[in-house]
Amino acid sequence: MQTEILEMEHQIKNSRESQIRSALSDVFTLLGLSSNEMPYDDGQRILVNFIQKSFPNIFISDINDSFVLAIKKTFEVDLSLYGRVFNSEYFARVMNGYLEYKRSLPSKQPEPPKQLQDGRSKAEREDAMLKVHEKLTVELNKIPEPIDILNCFASLHRNKKLDYSEDTLSKIKKQAADNVQASIDYLIRKGRTGEAKSARLEKKDLVYLEIKKLYVITHLQTLLTN
Repeated sequence: MQTEILEMEHQIKNSRESQIRSALSDVFTLLGLSSNEMPYDDGQRILVNFIQKSFPNIFISDINDSFVLAIKKTFEVDLSLYGRVFNSEYFARVMNGYLEYKRSLPSKQPEPPKQLQDGRSKAEREDAMLKVHEKLTVELNKIPEPIDILNCFASLHRNKKLDYSEDTLSKIKKQAADNVQASIDYLIRKGRTGEAKSARLEKKDLVYLEIKKLYVITHLQTLLTN
């Protein structure tokens, strides 16, 4: 079973109800729905059941992506609720438009693994980058900046060096969400509303990147001496 850090890649048929509810909660926030436009507990239960039965093969990430692209007008769909509550018909309208849009995209043929210019594989480069960060952390006795988050995290994840226990993951996810929200609040205070709006649309992705960053930092902190 994949760890929760990769839960956005889970298909609906393999996802927990709480994961689907969480994704829907993000959509409600994204759309700026009022309390009168959001379904109550029974309505959410019915909506989740509808999604599980009608769209079992979509991914958790598709829920957020479909509404982000709809807001950006990447594909044509009527986003008006017409004074009604967010319901199954509304969800299906957006999701079907999104899936039709995805089907219209040219298919990409998978590429074979590439060797880097220096002859190393991608995995070897990731491992080498992590070793560089570990070496600098030890030599400087502080976390080096900037951090190559993606390569370092990929190496730690592949080599099973990360703690995905429920307690640790829960704390890191909360800290990541708080950090991203703090950054958005800062942009708003500085009057950078355009950047703040973009950050809100990409909040889910930003939080997952922040989770990876926090995992890397947590690993490097174990190398520091008092």
